[in-house]
Amino acid sequence: MQVGDLVNIKYCRVVKDTLKFFWVPGVITDRVGAIDGTGEYKVLTLDGRHDWSPLSDLLLIQRAQT
Repeated sequence: MQVGDLVNIKYCRVVKDTLKFFWVPGVITDRVGAIDGTGEYKVLTLDGRHDWSPLSDLLLIQRAQT
């Protein structure tokens, strides 16, 4: 994945004493150590969050045009 890619990012929260996971769409804006797969990607989501996430919490929707 690269900066500019459209992704879904996995978040979790507690709902009625149960841990629930949900997906939020966003755009990758930065990456740290992502070349070797050990780093994280910074994602700006449509709900206004701008968080660092590991590759395992991201699902590619569409690649950026290069």
